[in-house]
Amino acid sequence: MADTDILLGGFGLFGGRGEYTAKLKLFDIGPDGGEQEGDGEILTETDEISFECAARQKYPILFEEPLPLQANKWYVAWARISGPSSDCGSSGQSVVNTEDQVVFYFKSSKKSNNGTDVNAGQIPQLLYKVMSTGIESSSRFSNRNETNDLYEESICIVSKDFSLTVKTECFQSLLKLLRWSWKSFKSIVCDMSRTGSTEYSDSMGDNVIQLKHLTYICCSALHLLNVYINEIYPNRHNPGKSITQMNDWLRLAECIYEVRTQLKHILSSPPEPPPRNHSFTGEVNAFVSQIMDESHETFLSCYHSFYPNGSLRWRALCDLLLNDDNRLSQKFCSYLLSAMLAALCRPCVRLTQTFPIMNGLDVYNLQSPSELQSPISDLGISYENSVLNEKIQEKTDEEGCHSGTECSFRDIFNNLLKIIGQPIRYSLQQESNTLDMDLESEIESDNSYTQLVENSCNLIITIMSELVAQVTGIGFDSHVMSGQQLHLTPSRFSRISQNRTWNTGNGSPDAICFSVDRAGISIAGITVYGGIGNEWHYELELLDYNGVAVHDDKSLSRDGQSHSWRTIELVKGTYSFEDKSSDVCEMKFDRSVLIAPNVKYAIRLKNHGPRTNNGDAGLTHIRGADGTTFTFSDCSLSFNGTNHTRGQIPQILYYSTPQSSKSDSKHFVINEEIPAKMPSLSPKVLSH
Repeated sequence: MADTDILLGGFGLFGGRGEYTAKLKLFDIGPDGGEQEGDGEILTETDEISFECAARQKYPILFEEPLPLQANKWYVAWARISGPSSDCGSSGQSVVNTEDQVVFYFKSSKKSNNGTDVNAGQIPQLLYKVMSTGIESSSRFSNRNETNDLYEESICIVSKDFSLTVKTECFQSLLKLLRWSWKSFKSIVCDMSRTGSTEYSDSMGDNVIQLKHLTYICCSALHLLNVYINEIYPNRHNPGKSITQMNDWLRLAECIYEVRTQLKHILSSPPEPPPRNHSFTGEVNAFVSQIMDESHETFLSCYHSFYPNGSLRWRALCDLLLNDDNRLSQKFCSYLLSAMLAALCRPCVRLTQTFPIMNGLDVYNLQSPSELQSPISDLGISYENSVLNEKIQEKTDEEGCHSGTECSFRDIFNNLLKIIGQPIRYSLQQESNTLDMDLESEIESDNSYTQLVENSCNLIITIMSELVAQVTGIGFDSHVMSGQQLHLTPSRFSRISQNRTWNTGNGSPDAICFSVDRAGISIAGITVYGGIGNEWHYELELLDYNGVAVHDDKSLSRDGQSHSWRTIELVKGTYSFEDKSSDVCEMKFDRSVLIAPNVKYAIRLKNHGPRTNNGDAGLTHIRGADGTTFTFSDCSLSFNGTNHTRGQIPQILYYSTPQSSKSDSKHFVINEEIPAKMPSLSPKVLSH
């Protein structure tokens, strides 16, 4: 019982000996419950939550939503903990007075059957926040927090549905914010370049702080635009979208074009950094690179919406490569062209349907399917996609983009070869002492040029792969061309239940945690069990564990709280009984995701459809054909029964690269969900 109205967020529990599972409940037993305890009313309860806690430490577990508790009313904090023997508290207090002058009273409960009472046992902490009720309470709360900045008018818990409800006002506000922050960023960098100071000054230090803040604003706005665009125009058809008004789709299509225009502006006009001898050149270059990288990723993720058909993609590439006499030393060609080439290499783009490869060539046994005069959206045949396609086409014509009809694929191919050949020419000129100073400046000072050359090479490789596949009839995979091999892990289940009794739960998530023991592994997809029925609709996610190493127990993220996970890749689609091979069906992401070794990841599957088979007698360690060991464990994101011993997700599809001492384990986080659990609660901790 507390003498003040509070918001209760959860409990702190003891651990100390390994992995535990806990289930929490909160009972309301009324104002007289201290002396005459009844059964009470259950206010909330959690699912089974897994956690690990170091010795002599406490692990916080939160409810799904914070609960308002009334003053001078008794409640029962109930916890069922499974696992090895754990630490426990002793010398408990019946009255605790907190720093913010809230008094808590504790009594033993008849619901305790494992020894916990007011003097000893578990549940050492309550996680709470004081509620502001009335003028007096509000005044006291405000005055008390003038020094520690904890005062908040209200607490708003943002759900995923709320945070991802997309309207035209969202785009307009974010675009306005992005334009202002980018313009301010460039202005400050230009002022610093003109000053050319080689010594530290207070004004220069203030400029760097402003640049840091503006960088954060730019990247945040870009990331939100990325999330919103992929929410309303996913790479695959999404029947769950709620916007049906014709005017809404028309205005949203115009917003997509405005976002594309702003991204092209950012990528084509990076600010000129200060001279190398400037005192803050390193910091400024880091800020510019951060914004350029975020712009690059946003361009790649939204490319299917910016250029929804092959005609628009071809015209955009011609506009970049064939205008201005192909002056590749200009920076706009480095950043914007690099992003364009990287986007064309993505698996969802078919280059033989984009480029007029056979135009002007005497080749009759192989026809190019490009339809430049009558473009059709690659997003699917639906009203909203046709509106986007027509609007982007109209706006592209208005801006005077290259028509694409007066050039051939040979022109593009020759220009790509020129880009690739410039570093070679640079090396040859160095040896012969006939170095072109413009070329030297272009290659050495522009860090983006290396990425441009790499993406040019990748595009040529991808084109060749598709052509070979079209001639031979053999499917191609860009990963194979880069030396990677596609593998399928053995099933993690020792046997299969063929009764088809597994209920998909109408989208209730099945999830499993896993980690790998080596670098160079890219996750491509999974397999799931089939059954009897027409089709299943699925949503498949790959999530990471905030980059925490599995063996680092002290810094292990909270598996019990879903907001400690973040989505790396997401794909939606359907599969049918005809798709399955043997007992399982393959599901692949649109792109493979490079993962780090000894880091915990999760696969989450939301399936809609009839009952399916399932696996039993699961194994925790599986070794792939290339020697990679996958370690599986239970995941708190699983609410439909899948765990390490039974359920779904029997196999993982992955690419493997040869071991290297310089393996790069970086990956880009796309469609990262906005945390929905208690973002503004900032709970206080009460130790009992």
